[in-house]
Amino acid sequence: MNVLDDEGLDPEPTQRNGVCDSCGARAFVFVEVKGTELGYCGHHGDIYLPRLMTVGIVVADLRTSNSR
Repeated sequence: MNVLDDEGLDPEPTQRNGVCDSCGARAFVFVEVKGTELGYCGHHGDIYLPRLMTVGIVVADLRTSNSR
């Protein structure tokens, strides 16, 4: 799995279905925690990302000022 910066090295995240694991909306934030890849919409990414960054690897944050 490649760690991506905000330049977006890979336009298609590898997350299994591209939907938020909390609410089912389109995922824009992708993280890997203990070998499991999770995806979150912008809303849930805002909520969970600060904590996830301390325990996981940020795979991709595809949010932009245009998508919020």
